[in-house]
Amino acid sequence: MSYSDEQLRGAILEEGVLYLLKWSGYAPLGSPGLDPTFRNGRSGLEVRGRGTWHQSDAIADFRVTPPFGHPIRLLVEAKFLSTKIGLSIIRNSAGVLKDVTENWVFEAGTGGLPARQRYHYLSAVFSATEFTGPAQEYAYAQDVYLVPLARSSFIDPVINAISEVSAANISEQVTIAQVRNFLRQQFLGVTFEPARIGPLPGVEVILHEVIVSCNELRYGAIAMFGGRFPAFLIAAPDTDIMLLPDRITVRIRWIDDSWFIEDQNGRPIFSFDLPEELFRLYADAGVLNRQGVAEMKGDAMSNFYAYQLRHDNELRVMQFHLDQDWFAEVREKVGPRHRR
Repeated sequence: MSYSDEQLRGAILEEGVLYLLKWSGYAPLGSPGLDPTFRNGRSGLEVRGRGTWHQSDAIADFRVTPPFGHPIRLLVEAKFLSTKIGLSIIRNSAGVLKDVTENWVFEAGTGGLPARQRYHYLSAVFSATEFTGPAQEYAYAQDVYLVPLARSSFIDPVINAISEVSAANISEQVTIAQVRNFLRQQFLGVTFEPARIGPLPGVEVILHEVIVSCNELRYGAIAMFGGRFPAFLIAAPDTDIMLLPDRITVRIRWIDDSWFIEDQNGRPIFSFDLPEELFRLYADAGVLNRQGVAEMKGDAMSNFYAYQLRHDNELRVMQFHLDQDWFAEVREKVGPRHRR
């Protein structure tokens, strides 16, 4: 079975993202069990849509279900291309999201009643490169979350390690599903079912640096700025999340081509990246602040939250209170809409 470097590296990146998301409250899925909404397909896990089944190997359920809502299920897609992510990829993600969201599973013998379990589906596309302007505009309109990683400094070792992996160095008998299983067992101690691991000639050596670099990070969290704008926070290698207080005042800074969140002592504790066109769209729409861009000072943007999975398997909520000057620095870097 043949596959490209881009396909292999994208699958590896997805497993790394799932590993980091686990520590912020997401439980990666490897087996359908009794869940009728997804299954083991010929090439991997598949999610049931209204029209058809869709392959989606990276799926994670959030551990907390909001009141008056369905359990949250995140469809994770990761791309590792040499160019920007274009419109066609986001259009496909939006199509899958729409189809699975519209699927109502019916149980036999219930007289046509919907299945007891339904999910609130979300879609996030992670990328080692940036997104084109049209891709960002379409994602904004279709509610697909875009998460670039190129300018998030603390994840650089992972990106660099993945970029060194080549499909040409892996035996033709080793499938991408087997590579995923190997990584998931290394990161999470679980595999897809039915497990398809067995001996993987040379894979352990080829993926060694990827595993080491991911293990050195240990934590990543999706924070929603203003309750709406996503950012993937990657903890600094020397940041012990367990030692951070439940409430901390921080400042957002742009330093050396990367976004950082600093503590009150000026120490970078997280890095992240921003899709700039999306930032402008949210800002111009007033989503990031109730009072508009011109006076974006506090309110919706003054606090954001992240979850941390503790060693006792309980979730802790961390509240970040933003220094009031943060938006001026973001706005200065991103620039007004007419500067493209």
